[in-house]
Amino acid sequence: MTLTRHLHLSASVRRMLVVSLLAALGQALLLVPIPLVIRHVFDSDLRRGHAGGVVVGGIVVLALYLCGSALALAGRYAVLGATKPAIAGLRSQLVAHIYSLPKSFHDRVDPRQLHATIVQDSERLDVVANAAVAQMLPAAVVSVGLSIVALVLNPVLFAVLACAVPVMVIIKRRFGARVRVRTRTWQAAFDRFSALIQTALRARTLTEVRGAEKIELEQLDASGESLSEAGLQMAWRQSGMSIAQGSVLAIATVLVLMVGGSAVAHGDMTTGDLISFYAVVLLLQGQVGTVTSFLPLAISGRESLERLNEFLDIAEPTPYAGRARIKFQGNIELRGVSFAYGEEPVLREIDIAIGSGENLVILGPNGAGKSSLASLILGLYRPTSGEMLADGIPYAELDIRALRRAFGVLLQEPVILPGTVAYNIGYGRPDISRAEIERAAARAGAADFIERLPGGFDAHVGVEGVLLSGGQRQRVALARALLGEPRLLILDEPTSHLDSGAIAELPRALAELPRRPTVITITHDESLAAEADRVCHVRDGRTIASALAAVTERPA
Repeated sequence: MTLTRHLHLSASVRRMLVVSLLAALGQALLLVPIPLVIRHVFDSDLRRGHAGGVVVGGIVVLALYLCGSALALAGRYAVLGATKPAIAGLRSQLVAHIYSLPKSFHDRVDPRQLHATIVQDSERLDVVANAAVAQMLPAAVVSVGLSIVALVLNPVLFAVLACAVPVMVIIKRRFGARVRVRTRTWQAAFDRFSALIQTALRARTLTEVRGAEKIELEQLDASGESLSEAGLQMAWRQSGMSIAQGSVLAIATVLVLMVGGSAVAHGDMTTGDLISFYAVVLLLQGQVGTVTSFLPLAISGRESLERLNEFLDIAEPTPYAGRARIKFQGNIELRGVSFAYGEEPVLREIDIAIGSGENLVILGPNGAGKSSLASLILGLYRPTSGEMLADGIPYAELDIRALRRAFGVLLQEPVILPGTVAYNIGYGRPDISRAEIERAAARAGAADFIERLPGGFDAHVGVEGVLLSGGQRQRVALARALLGEPRLLILDEPTSHLDSGAIAELPRALAELPRRPTVITITHDESLAAEADRVCHVRDGRTIASALAAVTERPA
């Protein structure tokens, strides 16, 4: 499990990281002369009373430090230019992976968890990546350079300072496991709180009409308190680890002063030697502090890395992976199709052949498997047995996404997206002209009310279409289904979301199309059978074909 798996290092990204590394090396080289200049000031200029030399030495030290800081800033900029696009690419990959997974996966996964993975875990990874490459890595490089300088200046004092390293490693190991457990608990609490907030916002109207505000507030308060407590426990242990490591480093620094001071007192070391070494220690302390402060962040980011890995490792095949494209004429056939979500079959041995231009009504009570039948025709699922064909060609051989572009679908629960009316009608079809959008709206009986909206087709519909009435949302969804003159029109329970006027106008709208599409209406409303060429009844997952003359009789 590595950051590089997620950062997807392209050539340009690698070049920027090399620039950052070179900047860190340059910073280390600029800091190396500082202790030597300080030693010269104390052992030479001060002894001789050469005030000008002291001033020059101070200016040199300041110039070296500022140049090193400038290089560090340049390296930081290079890293940001590398990691930010890489994280954007990761997010694109996560979203693409979501769309690559079949509907069966999304049926059993909480969408709020997917939201947490895409938004929250990728943001945590962004923070960790920037801290690791922009701060920790340069600090580690500079620390190595300063350690070499300290070793050359005085091996004995360096050995005293180095005694802190194993102690800091032990502290990291002892605290690290506890921090990780608390971090995992905090992330789970954060996800629960985020999910509750999303649900509360979506159900706000229901909460008000049911008078359930107190209950919702109690749930949110309890979740918020749980999140706060988890955050407290995590931060407490993170702080404990950082403070413990900082204290060890401070103790080592004091020991260096004590041992070095004793050596100066006995004449084994000059004051300049001690102060120059101590200057290295102070510089090193700042860099090591940057490295150690990153450790709790790295631990907190580990869980996000694992969840991203687990999600990207999910490999569920799509229902169909064919590549053939056809000029679809509207013929659909189900041959011996059975389907089950689990062990219990929903559909059993379905045989239906639907000809081009035919108007077929599939009747059945709720729960009979009608919507599953629509999902199979759309290629969202693959039958557990049997075969689906379009124009006589098995779905398994076809590019199913390309085939769907010849379909018009009115879903049982029409989806209205944030944006304009025109955007909603033309959704997913960027090649469609404004004239075609307006024509589809007219065929759906939506043009009149759209023209009365402020802005007309450019009027915004609000989140989930809240600025439109229920009937207006329904007609916009119907216009979307009619857009592009589909060869197959699927109407899933149209009377549950279309008013009687829209239903009555639908035959006229279809008659206005240059070529009549195949129409499959899936419904429990027997009144829609009057206009059908053929009716199929679905009972207990099986179909019973009926002639048009027989549809007036209620099926047994």
